Amino acid sequence: ATVCVWGGAQVVGTSVYAGYRDGRARAWGASSLDKPTATFIAHDASMTQVLVDEALRMYTASDDATICVWDLKLDKRVCDRDKCLHVYQGHADGILALAKGGVLLYSGSYDHSIKVWDAEEADASILR
Repeated sequence: ATVCVWGGAQVVGTSVYAGYRDGRARAWGASSLDKPTATFIAHDASMTQVLVDEALRMYTASDDATICVWDLKLDKRVCDRDKCLHVYQGHADGILALAKGGVLLYSGSYDHSIKVWDAEEADASILR
């Protein structure tokens, strides 16, 4: 099977998490790419980044200028956006980069800004 990844991919354990132009992220078993094991319906535009941290939270970023946070420990096959833990908003244009250090999440955007988020806070406030 051929899988065309648009918004990055990350291997975690025996799963591959990948983002797509349809605004969705999908989880695939590393040994089989025949059918995704989970689908995350996340964004209204192309997904640009996927990042999974050590606590098994997945951060998905998009050209819709938002970041969605997902708990991968939940056993769900299909997750709609209302099932994500947080939606980070603050960029004026699509997000092209994500990085995480400790409890801080960094996002870079086509709006020529970098935002720093407290990834532990439920209100997803911008720190800088």
